[in-house]
Amino acid sequence: MADWTPSDASKPQDGSQPAPQPQAVTLGLDITLEQAKMLVDAGAHVVDARAREEFEAGHIDNAFWLPANLFYEGKAQDALNFMDPSRRIVIYCGGGACDASHNTAKMLQENGFKLTHVLTDGYPAWAAAKYPTATGKPFYEN
Repeated sequence: MADWTPSDASKPQDGSQPAPQPQAVTLGLDITLEQAKMLVDAGAHVVDARAREEFEAGHIDNAFWLPANLFYEGKAQDALNFMDPSRRIVIYCGGGACDASHNTAKMLQENGFKLTHVLTDGYPAWAAAKYPTATGKPFYEN
């Protein structure tokens, strides 16, 4: 588990006094929708572990498409070249019984990306909350 504090926690709220320091939040591998939104807003990478057709039909805005099978096929480097291993990563799939996000988390961890978190309720919860989404191919593909 890793502690996380918002990066702007010490910025003054009204310009005159520092904001109170929030308690560090301990995050495990599995995180809630609210925790995922907080991490994404703070600049975490987002990884979609679903099938390409699902990704192109709708995904979290600026997400990388990186299902675990791309690692086995030697095709993960397209996405990994754009990712910073020192940043947190929020990984999702279809939620519920879907284990694709956990499989991708394991592969990312084995490739040096240690700050991984899985949005347990997946893309359906993100979309239902009306958080930013997009459609089409990954942004790093031509």
